[in-house]
Amino acid sequence: QLSISAFSKAVQGDFSKRRLELLQKIFNKIDKNGNKKIEYKEMMAQFNPAGHPSVKASILSEDIVEDRMKIVFEGAEKKGYLTIEDFLQYYSRMNATVPASDDLFCEIVSGVWGVPEKAVKISRKDHPKVKTMLNILKEKVRQKSNTHLGNINTTLYKWFKFFDKNKNETISYSEWVETLERLGVVVGKDISKEVFYCFAGEDKQLEYKEFTEWLFCNTDSKTLGKGKTPQRRLIS
Repeated sequence: QLSISAFSKAVQGDFSKRRLELLQKIFNKIDKNGNKKIEYKEMMAQFNPAGHPSVKASILSEDIVEDRMKIVFEGAEKKGYLTIEDFLQYYSRMNATVPASDDLFCEIVSGVWGVPEKAVKISRKDHPKVKTMLNILKEKVRQKSNTHLGNINTTLYKWFKFFDKNKNETISYSEWVETLERLGVVVGKDISKEVFYCFAGEDKQLEYKEFTEWLFCNTDSKTLGKGKTPQRRLIS
């Protein structure tokens, strides 16, 4: 006879190695004192619905995401704390509803807990790989605009603005990737991410107005990455 726990495991399925490692990493970050338990209040303080990809894309509200999270962890509040086994058990439901895409599962979980799946290598702005990609980006923008510098600058700004879903003058890494794809910038995923985080702030958002002005005012490769302030503003 199949037990309830065995049936549940069969339906929900096991976590992939990638998902399991990320959930363990998140649990360890919340468990600040290392006692292998996380307080429910401690967990809620770490949870950030604004980091959910559907909130960033204005598909869901933060309240809806938070309500769904409370449903997922129903019962944890009464108990007051969770072990890693509890944490995985609650996430096994989501594991079953997103069976085919580790990327989507990890993007959602990483976003709401503010824990990157893996450390992002950040190169210097004057690294040859970074300079090469930026030159490719500038050339693609030139191909899609008039040759006048102001028009080139405005073209890139408008593309970033188009993909800026919450219209706050910053873009996330996923919006950066969408912009590059639309412009026809074909580079490896790793270098694309490295360049983004060269210029992104601590909130992992890139202020594209300043980036665009910097990019086209620093046309001399010798000044690339020196942090010089643009001498003229081309976007009003």
